[in-house]
Amino acid sequence: MHSSSRWRAESRGLFGLGLLGAALVGGCVSDAPQVTSCVLGTTECGGECVTLAVTPQHCGACGRACASGEACLEGSCLCTGEVCVPPDSPPGTVGECVDTQSHPDHCGACNAPCGDGRFCLDGACVAPCADGLESCDGRCIDTRTDREHCGGCGVTCQPGATCEASACTCRAGLTACGDACIDVQSNADHCGDCDQPCAAGEICAGSSCVGACGGSPCMPGEVAWGQRIASATAAVNLGGIAVFDDGDLVVAGTFGGELDLGSGQVATALGTDIFVARYDPRGRPRWLKRFGLSGQAQRVGGLAVANDRIVIGGAVVGNVDFDGQMVTASSLDALLLELDGSGAVTKVESFGGGGQQRIEDVAIRPGGVVAVGAYRVGLSRGGLSLTTDDTTTDDGFVLSIDDDGSLAWSSAITDPTATNTQLAVAVDAASDGRVAVAARVVGGGAEWDGRSVGGAGTDGAVALFDGAGVPTWYVSWSGPGDDRIEDVLVRTSEVVAVGHASSTTSLIGDDAAPCPNDVTSTGGRDGVALGLAGVLGCPAWTQVLEGPGDASLAAVTGDAQGALALLGTFTGDLSHATMGTLATGAAANTGVALALDPVTGPTWTQPFGAASCVGTGCTAAHLGEWLVIGGSYLGTVVFRESPLANAAASDGFLARLRR
Repeated sequence: MHSSSRWRAESRGLFGLGLLGAALVGGCVSDAPQVTSCVLGTTECGGECVTLAVTPQHCGACGRACASGEACLEGSCLCTGEVCVPPDSPPGTVGECVDTQSHPDHCGACNAPCGDGRFCLDGACVAPCADGLESCDGRCIDTRTDREHCGGCGVTCQPGATCEASACTCRAGLTACGDACIDVQSNADHCGDCDQPCAAGEICAGSSCVGACGGSPCMPGEVAWGQRIASATAAVNLGGIAVFDDGDLVVAGTFGGELDLGSGQVATALGTDIFVARYDPRGRPRWLKRFGLSGQAQRVGGLAVANDRIVIGGAVVGNVDFDGQMVTASSLDALLLELDGSGAVTKVESFGGGGQQRIEDVAIRPGGVVAVGAYRVGLSRGGLSLTTDDTTTDDGFVLSIDDDGSLAWSSAITDPTATNTQLAVAVDAASDGRVAVAARVVGGGAEWDGRSVGGAGTDGAVALFDGAGVPTWYVSWSGPGDDRIEDVLVRTSEVVAVGHASSTTSLIGDDAAPCPNDVTSTGGRDGVALGLAGVLGCPAWTQVLEGPGDASLAAVTGDAQGALALLGTFTGDLSHATMGTLATGAAANTGVALALDPVTGPTWTQPFGAASCVGTGCTAAHLGEWLVIGGSYLGTVVFRESPLANAAASDGFLARLRR
């Protein structure tokens, strides 16, 4: 019927043009419908092409209409209800086709009138509604005031509105903006007026957009907002944070008990479960997802986003349902999970090989992802098979996986006697897809793709690969104490590595010769940032954060060049050789965010509380002039004037700062 109607409209338009020409030459034409022909299977009736077999107005022949309660089937009018003959009718009287579900004279059965002003509803006689009321779903409703039936049955008023005089009206203090009632005095998307949104980083106060830091534009290092991710009965551990190009941020981690993000976003864990949440730039939750299995402990070890894609690395055990995609792991297996921007699971994969496997960090590269992690006993995936020399310790792996699931290239970190864990990865996705990986190595027997790395004690190592997986250099960060590289960032001409030194620490370049400029700790641990460059990976620059207590850097983020943003912890005073004291009198393991100029040193420092960055540590991401930080804490962190006290165990925190 749709195709014949569409054809009719087109043919009438063309025919009308012909008649218009005739009218201009020879006089008027009739306005009656004109049909030149109908498609096969239809018949012209009164200027319409109809199907006589099923059209109630033209059933079997033009103008033969079916009665109420009848349907047209194969060109005949057939009763779809009951055929009722009035009582005491003479023999041969033709009955009437009626719907006994609604007919007031035949309600529920033929010749069963309701009478007394009652009406028939679903085959039963019901009392009439009083004056001013209307029957809606079998109930008598005052459609003048009822929010669910305002002005008519089924007309529901939007949240924040009341029904007055049969019309939906926003409550006092709210303004109708489209189909919503909005407080334009405080809503940043409709500030002062429906079509007046505030810019990113602004809030709406008194119907005006103002800077998010005390009513004025945020200065570098100032906190726009900070908030807690908490469970009242169990620990929350953040495993990653990332920022979309539109300013939204995504957080992934694990939790037990009940997790409440606010705004109605609540999830309850079955064991230690994975959570993924998306927030808008002002820290308001958009959605929350949970994945887990009763009695089992899942893990999150990294998060990356690009375009509308969210990639999470971790580990999974048991039979876990990821939105209909089942993953089965008899022991702890490595997990790769992908979601789209709305939180829908698009891909999930686990792989093992005996023993335990886990992914500790992920990055998105052009055409695929890079995952780094550790395994015990063995690792098997996509034709790759790795085994450890000591089944009681862990070895490390790097996997570059194409978007179709095939393995592009791999790298391995082995040690016959010690555990190698805590890997981090970064990709230069903006250019040729170079990949930088940081790893912790223990003892003097560690090898990375057959090359010796590390020395005595606990050491760090960094490797740089091109987009095809060909190594550019391997560098060791080595000393007799606890010396680590915790995070890396690939930039235009260098790899930035951050961590700490706890003794006299040397960098050993790819030719196995020491690089210049050893770092000597002033007492305890010192935080260190390095710009590794050249053919050997030796530092082009070094910046050290000192103090009488410990200081360590856990995360780095930044643009292709210029200033960097760092995240870490310190105890006691925090100072810099040329900048002097940066923060004073801090309690144990105080979290700190700072901006760093690679040449001159820190440009601002923002401490934010004691016992921060525990468990999975701290993580940071940035977009333009804004820095987003996150982590887990045990004490009390303070962002602006509002302290975020922890609950029964470690809680998560998020904060947004001006970079």
